[in-house]
Amino acid sequence: MTSTERKSSLTFTGFSTAEGFASKTLATENSVAPGPIVRELIQNSLDAGQLAGRDQVKVRFVFEELKTKNLPGIEEYRKAFRAALKTHEGHLENAQAQISRIEKSIQSQTVRILNVIDNGIGLDTIRMNSLLGDGTTSKSEQESAGSYGLGHFTAFPASNLQFILYGGVTSDLKRTTSAHAILASHEIEGKLRGKDGFLIKNTLPTVRNRYVFPSNGEIHSFLDSQLDIIEKDSGSGSVVVITAFNNFLEAGEDSCVETILSTAAKHFFPSIRSGRLVVSVERKSGVRVLDKSSLSDIISKNIKNTRTGDPLSNSKAYSAYQTLVLSDERIVETSYGRVVIYIRQSTQERTRINLFRSGMWITDSLPRNRQSNYSGYKPFNALVLIDPPSEAFKLIRKSEGEKHLDISVKRLEDEDGKKFNILFEEIRSNVIEGLEKSEAQAYSPSDFMLINPIGDGLKSSKRKKSYQNDQDKNSIPLVEEVDESTSSLLESERASDYQPGNRNKTNTNQNLAPVNEPGRTPSFNRSGRDADVLTVARVEGNRVTLAIRSNEDLTNAGIRLTLDNGADASCQKPIQEGFMQFKREALVDGCPLKEDSYRGEKGKDFELLIGSITKDQSKTVIIPLLNALSEDAVIKVSVVSRSK
Repeated sequence: MTSTERKSSLTFTGFSTAEGFASKTLATENSVAPGPIVRELIQNSLDAGQLAGRDQVKVRFVFEELKTKNLPGIEEYRKAFRAALKTHEGHLENAQAQISRIEKSIQSQTVRILNVIDNGIGLDTIRMNSLLGDGTTSKSEQESAGSYGLGHFTAFPASNLQFILYGGVTSDLKRTTSAHAILASHEIEGKLRGKDGFLIKNTLPTVRNRYVFPSNGEIHSFLDSQLDIIEKDSGSGSVVVITAFNNFLEAGEDSCVETILSTAAKHFFPSIRSGRLVVSVERKSGVRVLDKSSLSDIISKNIKNTRTGDPLSNSKAYSAYQTLVLSDERIVETSYGRVVIYIRQSTQERTRINLFRSGMWITDSLPRNRQSNYSGYKPFNALVLIDPPSEAFKLIRKSEGEKHLDISVKRLEDEDGKKFNILFEEIRSNVIEGLEKSEAQAYSPSDFMLINPIGDGLKSSKRKKSYQNDQDKNSIPLVEEVDESTSSLLESERASDYQPGNRNKTNTNQNLAPVNEPGRTPSFNRSGRDADVLTVARVEGNRVTLAIRSNEDLTNAGIRLTLDNGADASCQKPIQEGFMQFKREALVDGCPLKEDSYRGEKGKDFELLIGSITKDQSKTVIIPLLNALSEDAVIKVSVVSRSK
C-alpha cells in the first residue's frame, strides 16, 4: 500500500462495568486549564530531550487544520460515539455541552489540531505502553515517556473530541504510533465496550507492555507525515496531536499563543536562559520563538496579571527570574551531588526559595527551608537548581507528586527519605552562608505600631519562645512560619506596647460600625467576623505599610483603617471613628489589585479585599491614603473575614 492508503483501526477495549456518559471525563466544559497542559507537554519533551543527550531541546507548538476524514480512526470513533449515545439514552442531561462539541466536530469538514513536536528520544513500544498505562507509572529512564500530563490525561480537555494522537521515531529510525479517545462505556453487537479507545494492532495477555502498536509500514498517513518531518529535522523525537483543539477555551488564537509562551517562560526560564530549551509557536500568520533573547520581554509582559490560576503566579515568576539575572551562581557540592543556588536579598519582597528540577519550576515550599528557618536574616529570594544525573536529582524526581508541583519525603522509601532530609538540611546551610543578617532585633523603631484587631489576640499556643537573655523576655516571641519581612516587623516590637484582646469576653463595641461622616453609614458591608490575625503597621506620610500574619484560613480578607479618637470602647455610646479613604494604588506582596478589590460609597474607598490567606501565611500590604496623617495620628486596623 502507498502511504496515502494506509489506515489503522481504532480498537476499543472493554471493561466489565458501564460508566455513565455524564462522567467527569466528559464534563470538561469549565475545566480547561491551559497552564498545566502546556507545562506537562514541555516537561515531557525536556525530559525526552535530556534522555536523547540533546544540548538544546526544541519544542514546537504547530497550529494546523486537517480534513476530518483524514483523522486516524475517525470512523471507529464515530461508531463508538453513536453507540455510547444509544447506550445511555435518557441519561445525558449533564453531558449536553460535551455532546454538542463532539457532534459539531465530527460533522465539520475540517478540524483544528495542535501538534506538539520535540527532538527528544522518541517513543518506542515500551515507552508508548508506559504512556498509555492504566495507573502503573514508571520513573525509570528506560521506560519513562514523561506523563503528557497526569498520566497523559491533562491534555484531553483541550480536545473537543477528547481524542489525542501520539507518534515517535527513535534514533534507529523505528516508528511507533497510537491514539487515545475517551468517550463512555457502550454496547456494540451485544458486547460491552469500555470508555477508552486506543489506536493499536492488538493486545497481549500481559499486564505490562500489553499493547502492540502500528509501526513502520503500518502507520496512518497523517501521523507518518509528522514523523517524516521529525526524522528529517532531528533524527528522533515525538509528536502529540490534540484533535479538535479548542484554544484552551481562550478568547481567540492570539490569546492562546500568549498563554503558551508565558507559561513556558515562567515555568522553564532557567533552561531557556541557558539555551537548553527553545519553544516556538507556529501558525499561518507567522512564528513566535521563545529563546534566551526573547525571554525577558515575554516573562515580564504579564506581571500585573495576578489571577492566573497557576500555582506559580506571574509576579512570583518574574521575581525569581530577577534573582537568576541579578545574582551570582553558587555551585554547591552536597552529599548527593551538585546543586546550584542563586540568592538575591531584598527588603521589598517576602522570603521565598524556588526549587527547579531539570530547569522546571517545582515548588516554593521546601522541607527544612520554611520561612521560619530563616528568621534573623533579611528577606531574600532564592533559586535552587538540581539537574541530572546526580542522586539529588533522582531523589527530587521520586518525591514529586503527579502534577510535578510539590515534593514530599512520604513518597520515598526509608533510606531515600533519610537522604532527602539530609539534602535539604545541607541546602539550608548553604543558603544561610550567602545571607546578610537582619538588624531588626537590635532596635525598636518609633514609627511602628503593633496592632491587634478588635476582639482578637495572639494565642499563647501560637507563640514560639526564643529568649536568649533576660532582656529578650520583653520582646514578642517569634511566630512559627512567619515570612521574613513580617518576622522583622514583629520582632522589633515590645510586649509592653501590646495589649492582647480577650476572645472570651463580650465586646460591647462589636456591633457599632464606624461611619465616614456623622450620621452617614458606608454602603459597603459593615458586618463581618473579625479575623484571627496579627498585624504590624508603619505610617509614612499618606502611606500605611501592613504586615499581616493569619492564624486561620480566610476566604477573602478585608482591611479597613480608622483613626483612633481615644474614646473608651467600654462606654455605652463611644465616639464613632471614621473610616480612612484609600487611593486605588494598593499593593499586596508587591502586586497591584484589580479595581473590584476596593469597597466604599459614592466614589470613596474604605475597604480593601486582598483575597484568600491560609493559616500561618503572611502578606505585606501597602495602602496609600487619600490624605496624609498628622505626626501624632494613631490608626487602628480592622481585618474582617469575607466570603467573597
